[in-house]
Amino acid sequence: MSENKNDYDQHELEKIRMRKIKAMMEAKKRKETAQERVVSIYE
Repeated sequence: MSENKNDYDQHELEKIRMRKIKAMMEAKKRKETAQERVVSIYE
């Protein structure tokens, strides 16, 4: 029983970590896109 619980927690942590990484990558991409937009305005 406790083994299963541990596996489940591990799986949940992995999902949360993946979501955080994805969110960070999305934010970075958005930031880069915004910077490109600013650059193209000034050109």
